[in-house]
Amino acid sequence: MITSRTPVDIVMEAGTDASSCTAFGPGLEAGNKDTHPAVFTIQARDKKGNPIKEGGDPFKVDIQGPTGPIPCEVKDNGDGTYSCKYQPDAAGLHDVAVTLNGTPIKGSTFKVNIKPGAYAGTSIIENFFFTVRAFDKRGQAVPTGGDDIKVNVKGPRGAVESKLDDKNDGTYFCTYKCPDKGDYSVDVLVDGQHLKGSPFTQKLN
Repeated sequence: MITSRTPVDIVMEAGTDASSCTAFGPGLEAGNKDTHPAVFTIQARDKKGNPIKEGGDPFKVDIQGPTGPIPCEVKDNGDGTYSCKYQPDAAGLHDVAVTLNGTPIKGSTFKVNIKPGAYAGTSIIENFFFTVRAFDKRGQAVPTGGDDIKVNVKGPRGAVESKLDDKNDGTYFCTYKCPDKGDYSVDVLVDGQHLKGSPFTQKLN
């Protein structure tokens, strides 16, 4: 019995090649701050560098920050891309290693310098200021400086240093710091007497 065999064409789809895969996005670039999540994208590619159009590759992201390992969320988008997000916990150099089955992707390990960002929980209103305008007995603006103007500021821990700048045009610019939360009492004196609106209280929460 003779059996005929028909040639069969088998199409071999290109597989993902770790050394050709790429990663890109702001989370791998300069300018990231430790107060915001950093994000980037992995693009799966074959040996020829062509993008893979489906998901399922077990990419792994290991991040080492100044204080130790940083967890990274990797989401398979199902189209050959993988969204990655991590939250730095300190400023400084972060090593971002991206691997596929133990093999680094192209460009890995990435060196990312994270900058310190402003944090509402520790930031303060440091300087306050106001302007004193001198008027004579008739309510006319005094055009020159040199009058006896003094400012006294008291905070939760006692006297607070203030600076008074005579502009020599009848105005006096005062600045002072409020380093602690609480009430601040401000006295503004002309020849030892309180001017209108003095004293006043400022509350820093």
